This record gives sequence, C-alpha cells and structure tokens, in this order.
Amino acid sequence: MNAPRLTRRIASACLTVALSATLIACNDEPAEPESTTPLSIETLAAAPPPEDLERTTIALSLDNGESAELAYVVLAPPTDPASTPATTDHTVTVRFAAGLDLGARGVDVYDSTEQRNRTFSFSLADPGVIRGLREAIPGMRPGELRRIEIPWRLAYGENGRGEIPPATDLVFAVELVSID
Repeated sequence: MNAPRLTRRIASACLTVALSATLIACNDEPAEPESTTPLSIETLAAAPPPEDLERTTIALSLDNGESAELAYVVLAPPTDPASTPATTDHTVTVRFAAGLDLGARGVDVYDSTEQRNRTFSFSLADPGVIRGLREAIPGMRPGELRRIEIPWRLAYGENGRGEIPPATDLVFAVELVSID
C-alpha cells in the first residue's frame, strides 16, 4: 500500500474514532456551563490559599451554647459583581471539591464534582447539607470561587460520616455556577 493511501486511511480512522467519542459523550442533558476557574477545583481545595487574600471568618452559635468559626477566602470574583447574591432561600448549583483537613499534612480531597463529572445542586435551606456550607455560600454570586474551611462542629460532628472520621475539619473549594 502506498504512503498517501495509508495516511488517508489512518486519518479517516482517527476521524471516525473522534466522531464516535463525541456522539457517545452527547446526551439529552444540557451542557454544563464552562468553569471560570483556570485550575482544577480539586487543586484549589488542596492547596493553601495565597496569603495576600483577605480571610473572612463567621462565628456561629451552636445548639449546645458553644460557638464555632468557619472561614473563607475568595479565590475568584463573580463574573458579574452586580448580579444577585445567593440567599438562604435559594437553590444553588455549584462545582466543588471537598477534603479532609489534615493540618500540616495538607488536604485529602475525598469528593468533587470533577470526580462525579457533574455539577451539584441543593437548597441552602436543606438541613441535610452541612451547616458550614449553608452558612458560607449565601452572599456568593455566580462565577465566584471560595475556599471554605469548615470546623468539624459545622460539618459531620463528633461521629463523622462514611469515610469522614469523627471530629474532622473539612476544606471545600466552591464555585457558584447558578442560583435558582
């Protein structure tokens, strides 16, 4: 077989594979909006935030009379600063990465929308969502990205849950995609 014919057959085979992969990837679900985050959200959760960014803390009262403090850093501003911020009565769609805070050893990411290959939607009033997220997301606008440090008392508590050990602080990177 001569070289030009072989090259055309290889190119044709490559095009067939590429089109097949594209068709397999297509489905009836609407396409996810592109992330405004240039880095992996898992990387952003695992890496310490730059020291020059302002750290916001929120002190919250617990049912037992004690208090706990969560903190966040804005890693990326909203795409439209004039857009309406999320409030506790909204349902939000986010990209996220969640990790166990291992102190000096860093963050061990255990779940993310990258792993799930889809965004995550939930009501900010849903008591099934950990309190730390329900308290840290209001005020965010679409496109905004926060790295949120959640103490165990505002996460899964002294009992833990599944692969999350008891009394474990969590770190989330959350990009707000939309507000409903």
